Amino acid sequence: MAASHYERLTALDASFLEIEDENCPMHVGPVAIFDPGPLVRPEAGFDIERFTKFVESVLAPRYRCRPIARRTGSAR
Repeated sequence: MAASHYERLTALDASFLEIEDENCPMHVGPVAIFDPGPLVRPEAGFDIERFTKFVESVLAPRYRCRPIARRTGSAR
């Protein structure tokens, strides 16, 4: 059985989750511009395959997390 890891939401994240409904979406979508640096191929152009592998290995697992309801009974 895989080990479970639980991480408490920040107060801001919890408030967004509490307020959000179909009439009041609370998700945020940033836009950022980065220097491609090591992702530029020698023959010119952006190496999208290398970028995709990086995102899948480092960033994606964090954003696959799902919130679960707190168990009843205790305040903490």
